[in-house]
Amino acid sequence: MEIRAIPTDYRGRLYRSRLEARWAAFFDLLGWRYEYEPFDFRGWIPDFVIFGVEEILVEVKPYSELEEFDVEKIKAAMEKTEKWGREILLLGSAIQKSNTQLEPEDLGSDGKGPAIGWLGEFDYVGYFFDIAPLVRYSIPVENGESDRGSDQDYIGFCHGSGGYNDRITGRHAGGFVGGISWVDTLSLWNLAGNLVQWNPPKAGLERISDIAARALRTIGQKGEV
Repeated sequence: MEIRAIPTDYRGRLYRSRLEARWAAFFDLLGWRYEYEPFDFRGWIPDFVIFGVEEILVEVKPYSELEEFDVEKIKAAMEKTEKWGREILLLGSAIQKSNTQLEPEDLGSDGKGPAIGWLGEFDYVGYFFDIAPLVRYSIPVENGESDRGSDQDYIGFCHGSGGYNDRITGRHAGGFVGGISWVDTLSLWNLAGNLVQWNPPKAGLERISDIAARALRTIGQKGEV
C-alpha cells in the first residue's frame, strides 16, 4: 500500500511530506545548515542538501531498509552533472541502528547505537553505501566559552565502514568524545516530530534556536578531545 504524503508547513516553508518536514526540524535541532529541494536533476530531485565540510545530497523516503531505495536512479541522475561524486545520504522513516558506536553506555538494549540513515561514499570505483552512525565531536570555542562550556559539542555523522571523519565538522576519530546515546537521539527525533504536528504544542511556537540549545544542553559531556 502506498503511503500518502501530507504536505506540511514548517517555519514558513511547505514541505511535500510530514516526514521531510520532520527531518528539517531534526537538522535544525542539531544546528546543521541545509536547503530544501536545492536543484533539479533529470530524473531526480534531491530532497535536501546538507552543507557540511562538503555538500551532501539527501533523499528522504518512508523506508526502513537500504535496499528499498532506488540508488541506481539517483546515481544515473547525478552521473552527467557537476555533482557527480558528492556523497549521498539516504534517510528513512525513523532513526536507524548501528553496530559501530564506540561507547557501551550509548547503546540501546539491543547493543546498538543510533544512526541517521545510510551514507554513500564515493571512491574510484563508484558509490559504496553503509550505515551512517551519529557521533559527537568536541571543538574548542575561540574567544571565550559557549553556553555549554569551553568546548562546543557538535553532533554529526560518519560512514560506518569507510571514512570516519565527521561530515559536518570534518573532525576525525581523534576528536571523538563518545556517541550521542540512543535515548538522547530518540528524544530529539520525537521533539522534531512534535514541531511538525498538525496542531503543534505551544513549545513548537518557540524560536527553534532556543529549543535546540535547550535540547542539546541535556546531552551530557562524555569525554574530552
